[in-house]
Amino acid sequence: MFDDLAGNIQIYYANLTWFYTFSMIISCLAVGINFWGRSFFDIKQKAVENSEHDAKMGSEAERCSLQTQYKLAKQKLAEKHLTPEQRSIEKEAEAQQLAAILKLLQEQSDTFQVSSMEQLEDQLRLYRN
Repeated sequence: MFDDLAGNIQIYYANLTWFYTFSMIISCLAVGINFWGRSFFDIKQKAVENSEHDAKMGSEAERCSLQTQYKLAKQKLAEKHLTPEQRSIEKEAEAQQLAAILKLLQEQSDTFQVSSMEQLEDQLRLYRN
């Protein structure tokens, strides 16, 4: 039995080409690097997410669902890269859009029962949270 195995290994080794050997080494390296890289970046990303979550969410996040926490973290991350000028422009644009939406809702008051900006903001909070 072991003679057959040794004979088969000798035949396999004799027919082994450099291209096949090189391909197998590259394939194994690619799988290893992919596995190592994914685990490395997952650990790094989780550490960043945990620190952001702890710093930004506080008691508000404890009341929210996971989807809301994700959206809030994504929004905070986007706001983090804005300058104070850009933030004020964003706030102004949001206020203008809300005013335009309120105007449209008031024009169609028979369909929508929103009469004030406070009611609109309350309804908007339901979708944001």
